[in-house]
Amino acid sequence: MITATIQQTAGVGGLSIQGNVSRNGDSQVGYSSDPALPVALAGELTTRTDEDTGVVTLAEGHGLTDADTVDVFWDGGLRYGLSITGYDATTINIDGGAGDDLPLAETVVAVAEPVAVPWPFAGDDVVLIAAGCAQRASVRFLDDVPSVQLALDLAAGEVWSWATGSANPLDSVDVVSLLVSNGDTATEAIVRVGAALDSQE
Repeated sequence: MITATIQQTAGVGGLSIQGNVSRNGDSQVGYSSDPALPVALAGELTTRTDEDTGVVTLAEGHGLTDADTVDVFWDGGLRYGLSITGYDATTINIDGGAGDDLPLAETVVAVAEPVAVPWPFAGDDVVLIAAGCAQRASVRFLDDVPSVQLALDLAAGEVWSWATGSANPLDSVDVVSLLVSNGDTATEAIVRVGAALDSQE
């Protein structure tokens, strides 16, 4: 048997509130990006055609082509899985994807290529799961189609978690892989994801 825990401390209303979440399981899986995810490319959404289509201007030598798929981060939003439909030395045309609607034109953005990671487990068996990164990052859980079953926009330095007691975000999902990307244009990122599993659940 293994025990997974989440430690919680809150300072609010002039009070210190502390507690722990603990769940038992029969196995566990963990992922930590190694090597660290490369920094995102700094750019600007110079043209916004609609909520999922536009043109991003990047520094010359960005290296992206229409064979690539990208995630686009901005202050307050993330759209992931965008196709590059055209490109030149300093721009990429983006289209599709999912997540938040693209922001207004002239918004500063960060563009990253997601990294695919094999990470199979049965979502029904999860009793506790947590993810975090010192930098802003994206984590997506994919099934065998592959299609995204859970998408996380991780705030820098914050931990996302779930434990039994509320609706399982991976209910009935056979997770096959992760897609992870770094939304920081200055620092490489180490994304960590861990799950405790109980095959009797």
